[in-house]
Amino acid sequence: MDTGSDLVWVPCTRNYSCINCPEDSASNGVFLPRMSSSLHLVTCADSNCKTLYGNNTELLCQSCAGSLKNCSETCPPYGIQYGRGSTAGLLLTETLNLPLENGEGARAITHFAVGCSIVSSQQPSGIAGFGRGALSMPSQLGEHIGKDRFAYCLQSHRFDEENKKSLMVLGDKALPNNIPLNYTPFLTNSRAPPSSQYGVYYYIGLRGVSIGGKRLKQLPSKLLRFDTKGNGGTIIDSGTTFTVFSDEIFKHIAAGFASQIGYRRAGEVEDKTGMGLCYDVTGLENIVLPEFAFHFKGGSDMVLPVANYFSYFSSFDSICLTMISSRGLLEVDSGPAVILGNDQQQDFYLLYDREKNRLGFTQQTCKTFR
Repeated sequence: MDTGSDLVWVPCTRNYSCINCPEDSASNGVFLPRMSSSLHLVTCADSNCKTLYGNNTELLCQSCAGSLKNCSETCPPYGIQYGRGSTAGLLLTETLNLPLENGEGARAITHFAVGCSIVSSQQPSGIAGFGRGALSMPSQLGEHIGKDRFAYCLQSHRFDEENKKSLMVLGDKALPNNIPLNYTPFLTNSRAPPSSQYGVYYYIGLRGVSIGGKRLKQLPSKLLRFDTKGNGGTIIDSGTTFTVFSDEIFKHIAAGFASQIGYRRAGEVEDKTGMGLCYDVTGLENIVLPEFAFHFKGGSDMVLPVANYFSYFSSFDSICLTMISSRGLLEVDSGPAVILGNDQQQDFYLLYDREKNRLGFTQQTCKTFR
């Protein structure tokens, strides 16, 4: 489930290949189009093709002779980049059977657009895009789930633990009755280039951060706003592991932690792990670290548990900050300046209220929350 993209895709055909992928990247099997009686290849005339390619549709559908209406040419293959990974394939429509709440039967949703990926690199066994685009899971489900909202609560876990299942709620019941939420509005990046990936993102207004109760005054606030090309700003993304700061912002955050932490800096561990800030805690039983908080537009604050921003690496007897610099990961001065990743979202109930255009959140023990 990825709130930073919109296409829903699955491993597809017997020829599916995944390069540099986990061994279980197709553990749930691959989708075999020939076995389906309700599948249709998306053509250039289909609105889903136009949604995928926007103003480039006519250019890509060359045999349609400039007229997409009634054109039977297959919609061109898609290719999607996810950080250092990617996937490519053909767009299909299928019938999605959505289980009813009472567990008895399912609701059939016809003409559901899904990607039939034939080749991938560094990818899991499919992705359900939950972004703001028209092809995302929540956008396509629409009125079938009631209110246009969804929520999840990611269980806290260490790197050496097995994967855990976490709660996700769609529609009306995503807004809990028994717990109050803090809210910050979703922002629209009106300066983003047309048909860019930026339109899929859930932007939120990060106004600053605090370390040890002290607000960092040196943060370059210009990066927290959109520039003339739509770069900058902050997004929340369930598909990114660690929160990523532009290098300029990260340097100030690292310096803020360093000024309040007295343990020996473990530069050799930073080199081996790729993390930006590590400390040697050999022989220490009680490790004390400063509090960290995000401050959002509207006055809401997200105070993180220590486990959400420092992790213990037993093989090095060190702790490392699990928020990182974009240096070497992202294009310089391109895209969001801050990506709030899923490691920092753990043990928070997060409500994406698309109907009211806002993000709701509260700290929660996700292991026991139902």
